[in-house]
Amino acid sequence: MKCWRIDLQRNLIYYLHKQLNNKSITNLENHLLDCSFCRGKLAQLRTSQAFVQQLKPTTLSTDPWNRIEAAITRQPYQKQKASFNIFLNSNLRAAMWFIGGVLLTSLLFANLFWPPNNASSNKVETLDEEIEFSEENFRLVSINEMPSNTEPHVVTQGYVSEIRIDSDGDTTFKIVETLGTTKPFIVCEIIDPIKLSPPQVGSKVKVYGVSRYDEKVNHQWYEVHPVLNIELVKNK
Repeated sequence: MKCWRIDLQRNLIYYLHKQLNNKSITNLENHLLDCSFCRGKLAQLRTSQAFVQQLKPTTLSTDPWNRIEAAITRQPYQKQKASFNIFLNSNLRAAMWFIGGVLLTSLLFANLFWPPNNASSNKVETLDEEIEFSEENFRLVSINEMPSNTEPHVVTQGYVSEIRIDSDGDTTFKIVETLGTTKPFIVCEIIDPIKLSPPQVGSKVKVYGVSRYDEKVNHQWYEVHPVLNIELVKNK
């Protein structure tokens, strides 16, 4: 189902480039939890950005300013034929790279805001972005410290005490500080389109993701939702 929150969709590109304040980040991430349409658009933006970053810059072998200046002053531009061919080929390659990048980006953005009627815009298989999962990008927070945490992106670890698959297909698992105990705990949720294999009960894991508090009457617990990465921790 298409989302009409244009105000939030406009912030997707700023969210991708980490140019939003904490309040805007929280509002957008809370919306993304329940909106598969906007999650799909964010994934497409990440794909477009990854393609542009892979384009190799082209450096001209000659300086075109002399030719431009000659045209302005209506002076004949004299250059050896071989040099002119090198200049022409270099500019042609640069133009082809530029036009190709513009066309692909235009197609991606056209599909982003005006998806075809016969296409399923909610279906996203994976997020095509390489995220560096480190304590420099995610704040290390223990399960006990989660109630006092104010950072949106966290990494925490614990033992998996319970796993379940929800009716919507998302996978939820609970981690605790000490194996065999029930509290304190954190609920971790794997959602579409982020495809991760759930850990096994009893395993010790390190979980990266977005911290939030679920204030529903029958919940009222702290979560890592969505989970962005899971690492198995070996007991020493």
